[in-house]
Amino acid sequence: MAPFLPPEVATQLGFYVYLNPRTGAVFYVGEGQGERVLVHLSEAGESRNVQVRRELRDLNLAPQIDILAHHLLDKETTLRIEAAVIDLLGLGLLTNAVHGWKSAGLGRMPLSELSAYYAADPVLLIRINQQ
Repeated sequence: MAPFLPPEVATQLGFYVYLNPRTGAVFYVGEGQGERVLVHLSEAGESRNVQVRRELRDLNLAPQIDILAHHLLDKETTLRIEAAVIDLLGLGLLTNAVHGWKSAGLGRMPLSELSAYYAADPVLLIRINQQ
């Protein structure tokens, strides 16, 4: 039987992870509203996420779904939390296909690089046309 979320619960959700019940390890990090948390459970295809879920199903197991933060007030907060968790755990351990929202510029970074990034002097580039 497919998981079901009562509407009054679905409206409060924001950010979630899927855990492997064999190991307790997180294998997917996602964000969404309402029943989006359940969408991946019915996806087909050949993605790493589908493969992990297929392996679990073959063992008569289902992913454990944990909500890490809920009732978030805006989409940007939700996306930043998702990106931070993906950056922390790393794509190598996850079935997520991509890093989180704006993580290349706003995500995990060594303090030395972050200091250089914010302490950099502004630069003005002028291109003079030869004509």
